[in-house]
Amino acid sequence: MSEPTSIKSQVYIPGKGKTKLIRHLTFEMISEWIRLQGFDEYTTNGLIELASKYPTQALPAFRRNFNLMIERVRQKRRQEQQGQVAPVIVEEKKEQPHAEEVQQPESPLQRFQARLRDIEGEDTSDDSGSED
Repeated sequence: MSEPTSIKSQVYIPGKGKTKLIRHLTFEMISEWIRLQGFDEYTTNGLIELASKYPTQALPAFRRNFNLMIERVRQKRRQEQQGQVAPVIVEEKKEQPHAEEVQQPESPLQRFQARLRDIEGEDTSDDSGSED
């Protein structure tokens, strides 16, 4: 007798009948699938950026609505070419200032005290001018 080379199995869920085991989509799978579609670099990067905003559970919906996603990326490109939307430019991260260079926002008490000093300064300047 020969040994079996495969095992046939099915899952029966009450109310749904026989089902197949399905692998869940991941972002890596979707991004690789997008790259294999053969779009230009702008469209590919735009689609991957859109897919990255989707939670893992919603990636099948992204794939179902793939034509709509392509249209969104192409529409964004058309708007950028017409000058309606400025392209996103990633700026380099600037160094954080030192703690002593950072000015803390003034509290209401500090603003009040500063205003009093200004008022007192105005009163002394008026008094010095009237003595002449």
